[in-house]
Amino acid sequence: MTCKRILIFLLTLAMAAGLFACGGPDNSDPMFGEWSEQREDGFGTTYHFKGDGKGELRVLDLVNYFSYTYDDSKIYMEIHVDNPPIKRVYDYKIEGNKITLGYTNDSGEYSETVCYKK
Repeated sequence: MTCKRILIFLLTLAMAAGLFACGGPDNSDPMFGEWSEQREDGFGTTYHFKGDGKGELRVLDLVNYFSYTYDDSKIYMEIHVDNPPIKRVYDYKIEGNKITLGYTNDSGEYSETVCYKK
């Protein structure tokens, strides 16, 4: 009887280890976490990168969902505000707890947003 209990315990432990290894956000994603713009007027933007290629973009009380991929210098984002989603490509640079996002709009104007990790 004791041998059977040990075997069941070991199998349960192995299954739990497998679930934890496969699930959850990818913390190796450099964008993982919540980044907030700190503006004096209080109208800042918050990006929440969940580590699974999805996230939330918050401005005031509005929340928009997005999906993203990235490479060494660009974030490719689809913001699900409309159908079809709005596609944007941001330049990005991470320095410690600071991320700088750059974007060129349809008029050719380039703007940068600096956010700090919460």
